[in-house]
Amino acid sequence: MAEEITHQKITIEDDLLLRNLRAFKKEAKSAKESRRLKDRDNMSVYLGDHDFSHKIKGQSRVVLAKQPIAIEQIAAFVKRSLMKFGDWFTVSLEGNPEFPVDEKSIFKFLTLLLDGDHANFGTGLADGIKQALNKSLMIFKVHGQYITIPHFRAVRDTSLKAITKFVTSGERTKKLLRDDKQSWKLLIELIPTEDYNPDPTGAKLYEIHSVEKDLANVLEMAAAPNSGFNKEAIEMLKSEYHLSEEDRQRIAYDANQNPEDIPKFRRKVQLDEFWGSLFDDDGLPIASNIQFIVANDKHVLLSPRPNPFWHGQSPFVAVPLMRVPGSVWHKALMDHASSIAIDRNELFSMMVDGGKAAVWGIRTVKPDNLEDPTEIQAGIPYGATLKIRQNTIGNDTFNIVKGGDIPNDALNIFHQLTREHEEATLINSIAIGQLPPRQVKATEVVQAQQGQNSFFESIANDVERDGIEQVLKKAWMTALQFVDDYLEPELVNSLGDDVAVTLQKMAPEDRFAAIALGPRFKVRGLSSIIQRIQDYNKLISFATFIFSNDVLARVFMEKYDTGKFVIKLLKGLEIDPAELELRPEEQEVMRQSMLEGMAGSATTAQGSPPNAGEALPGVGMSQLDLPEDQFAPKTIQ
Repeated sequence: MAEEITHQKITIEDDLLLRNLRAFKKEAKSAKESRRLKDRDNMSVYLGDHDFSHKIKGQSRVVLAKQPIAIEQIAAFVKRSLMKFGDWFTVSLEGNPEFPVDEKSIFKFLTLLLDGDHANFGTGLADGIKQALNKSLMIFKVHGQYITIPHFRAVRDTSLKAITKFVTSGERTKKLLRDDKQSWKLLIELIPTEDYNPDPTGAKLYEIHSVEKDLANVLEMAAAPNSGFNKEAIEMLKSEYHLSEEDRQRIAYDANQNPEDIPKFRRKVQLDEFWGSLFDDDGLPIASNIQFIVANDKHVLLSPRPNPFWHGQSPFVAVPLMRVPGSVWHKALMDHASSIAIDRNELFSMMVDGGKAAVWGIRTVKPDNLEDPTEIQAGIPYGATLKIRQNTIGNDTFNIVKGGDIPNDALNIFHQLTREHEEATLINSIAIGQLPPRQVKATEVVQAQQGQNSFFESIANDVERDGIEQVLKKAWMTALQFVDDYLEPELVNSLGDDVAVTLQKMAPEDRFAAIALGPRFKVRGLSSIIQRIQDYNKLISFATFIFSNDVLARVFMEKYDTGKFVIKLLKGLEIDPAELELRPEEQEVMRQSMLEGMAGSATTAQGSPPNAGEALPGVGMSQLDLPEDQFAPKTIQ
């Protein structure tokens, strides 16, 4: 039986809403507490925030950057794979010839949406990879909002001053007017894991997006068309200030800034946006697939309503990089690497302390022998000159008891920790572009590359299939629902004049029903890059084997096109062969040069007779130019 899509409010008592929300939030936050502690450790390592509270003045506080660099490299690899090398996704209509929009138009339309200032999906994806590496999930929220777009126009100035100027000088003046208009924009928002509270059982009964926003932003949201916000709740928010010290500390830490730097006059509002099902006190369902918003845990800012998106799905797309069966939060790649990095930082810091002690040594001093003992209260500075009392006997005012050293066991353990950390992050010296040591065998290099390729291939499949393709699908359907509210003509014109006219004649509901579910999106950027690397390695191995043998090389060149082979190698190196191709005029110059070179070689080969027409047999002559008896058998006498 068909179900009508409506946007009417659902009447449910506020107390029941708040009880459901608070109970679900408590359940979700309790389930992710262990994950939160690991996230904190991973972020501390990523931000270089090592605990040196046990150190005293003068001791090393060095923090190694290997793990942050590894995270940046993986994120850069993913972003480059998707955004740098042409079309990173395709649109398929599965052979539907009667579809009113062609694949090319849909691709262009969606590309413009993703590259917009508000969506900026490339940067969001790179940040999402970093978040997933540290906090297990990258979470995208595909939705939209109305923004103000200025429009300018020049009109004739009719002020008294302008009229007077026209009368006296005959010069007309104009003035510039600005008309602000509302336009809907697609948003693909990266949600921090701290703000995302899903059903921990995996049943997907609810998802709660908890976020602090400035009161000014909330007021702007309330003023948007069809926001549905409760005006009484808005007025109550204006008289409240909600930002606990714990929230202030967390916001500052995530932003890598000092808590005191947040102005106290910034009015903050805690919003809890609920998506899912509601139940009565007996556990019986009373509403499903609804949305409502509560402010500061007590004001119903948006009353319950059916899912406002016509596609009827949640706007969230949560993607893990390392899956754990039966888990909602899964695990992060850096969970194991962070503990190694912490011990590695600590050990390296102690080794630096040992190096300093080897230079400074452990010294004793007799302060009574000094003219001013207060000069050494904070230690003896390097290169300091101190006055000794004149009646001092002997040279024992300063003594070095013991010098520092770095034990070999510490070096061995540090190198072992380094190797373990490289394995945990899957970024070894080969992956970051360094040549392996001489003693490393070629088979070990190949095995390391194959292992990393398999890992990144697994990540690529999950990110593409379960992540980006779902984001594209929801972005397409969401934008299609609100396409009439776009003001940018290039977005509408990207569909083509004929298609745009056809779609504009259709009612929004008819348009959505006709084309929303037609396209199928396939992302191929990550997997194609990995496949390209694997193919390149195969081609290099094949070329090394073939062209090291003259017979095999001659057979290959007789049967196959070496030019096409070089093109495949260039593509494997991420180089566009078209950029290296000669232009027609350059090809003509090259052809003439080759012809001249061939002619010069022929002249050199034939040569000139050394003595006016005499030729030396066998020198500079072909076999046909030699006397007939040159190769005749001779009788030995």
